[in-house]
Amino acid sequence: PPRSTLFPYTTLFRSGFEGKVEKYSALVSGNVNISPTIDSGEIKYYSIIGVDDNFIEENEFYFSDYLSEYGSEKDLWYAIRNNESLVVIDGTFGAQNNIVSTSPAPGSFSLNIGDTIKIIDKDNSIVDKKVIGILDTTIIQGIFSYNKYVDEEFNINTSSVFLFSIKQGQNVDAVSKEIESSFLENGMQTIVVKKIGRASCRERV
Repeated sequence: PPRSTLFPYTTLFRSGFEGKVEKYSALVSGNVNISPTIDSGEIKYYSIIGVDDNFIEENEFYFSDYLSEYGSEKDLWYAIRNNESLVVIDGTFGAQNNIVSTSPAPGSFSLNIGDTIKIIDKDNSIVDKKVIGILDTTIIQGIFSYNKYVDEEFNINTSSVFLFSIKQGQNVDAVSKEIESSFLENGMQTIVVKKIGRASCRERV
């Protein structure tokens, strides 16, 4: 992640990438203390991730499971934007054993849709978050909420994960290396998401 909290997209475009990058989003993230269920008193660390409007509208990740009351996967993202008590979690938490994980889950527990996660906020109070969906990926690991709520409840407002969609016809690997090289002084490291593990996000048509 970039060391600077200011990573202006205007700088990206001034660097000559405006013809290569089609879509982008910035995610804020930080560690929080969580207790997975009401019955568990054990506190563990895990990442909470605040998504922006670009991510909600444009992301291409699948869900392995979600509450049936939501008509589509897009509705899940709209729900967490409209309600601070709702969250999405990555596949690390799920019971599926075919998920490719890059790091262990935060302890030996799993979560299901409809479960409640208890998280300690910036005032050392406990807030309850209901899991409404589980992503079919562990590429970005964390508890997903809307960036406004992550800031208000946990005082986490630094963008540390940036997602770029490369325009068709461009060499994705080459553009990835160009972005990393251009922002090396910011600590930028890039990965091509669709090359990691199994196909966990939609192929573009």
